[in-house]
Amino acid sequence: MYIASAAFLWGVAANLGRAAFTGRLLPQGQTLRPIDPLILSQSRTTFSFVILLLLLLFRGRKSLRLPAADLVRMFVLGILGVAASNYLYYLAIQRTNVATAIILQYTAPVWVLLYTFVRGLQKPTLQRIAAVALAVSGIALVIGIFSSGGFRLDAIGVLASLAAAFSFAFYNIGGHSILARYDRWTVLLYVILSASLFWLIVNPPWKIAAAHYSNANGYSCWHFP
Repeated sequence: MYIASAAFLWGVAANLGRAAFTGRLLPQGQTLRPIDPLILSQSRTTFSFVILLLLLLFRGRKSLRLPAADLVRMFVLGILGVAASNYLYYLAIQRTNVATAIILQYTAPVWVLLYTFVRGLQKPTLQRIAAVALAVSGIALVIGIFSSGGFRLDAIGVLASLAAAFSFAFYNIGGHSILARYDRWTVLLYVILSASLFWLIVNPPWKIAAAHYSNANGYSCWHFP
């Protein structure tokens, strides 16, 4: 149920992201100024962090302190895993399309399998290889990669998709070892905190304010007539 829900929400996020990049997000033909992948990735992680922090505090978490070494690991995981994969994935969608971005990013299981094999963590059994091959093939068929317009090539978009796949693989491998020692909510809080802080450095609030995001009629993007 968790995996199916995550897959469904991932697909919804991809299509909404594509709509945001084209400005066609509101109903009844209303349009917004197209949003850059950077601001979308930054908003996603920042709002998620604030909401999750409030929920954890409301639940009465006694302490969220972690050893310095593990805290550094989570920050690296948040920047190279969450921030990088989100931004590169959205950049790939903007430069190509949802189908291309998804099929290339979801080569991540291949890289995970190769990593575990090289490190001697798992054996590349026929069952594991078949599972990865079926997963990638299934995604390709579902998104209609062989239909007209299903796959769009763009140099930057393809490179972004492959880089997102590596980031996603890194997040899965690194997250697995950390989750073996800490609660999943604590791990999630710190990785999105690190991603949020990273984006604040890359794109500080005054740059966001100077962008003046608005719809076609000049209203604030938070104002709906």
